[in-house]
Amino acid sequence: MGKYNFLKHTAIEIEYYFYTQIKRLSLTGAFLMLKGGQKMDELQFTNKAKQMVADYANKKNEEKTTPLEVYVVWSCKTLQNNKALLSTDAPDGRYYEVTYNGYKQEFYFDAYIKEHNQLIK
Repeated sequence: MGKYNFLKHTAIEIEYYFYTQIKRLSLTGAFLMLKGGQKMDELQFTNKAKQMVADYANKKNEEKTTPLEVYVVWSCKTLQNNKALLSTDAPDGRYYEVTYNGYKQEFYFDAYIKEHNQLIK
């Protein structure tokens, strides 16, 4: 990559510069082909994560939860991997973390219960 003065350009121009560099070098396609990972878009991941949370919540709670009642607090996709923090309106104090490793086609599911909450000034 040649020298590029980022201070003289807007964020959109900088983003476009990196996009063209990656596209030109085909780094993304070559990397994904080398790893052989299964592609999963964000919507597929989010739907699967919500279903996993609903299934787990239904095992732990008397009230039944549908995937439509599960909400995403935070989500991120990097290359073939996805991660999301999710919760429900159930009063059980649980929140969930779902991670998808696209290189191994594996999901990791964690459930947490808030133990303590304190205001510190």
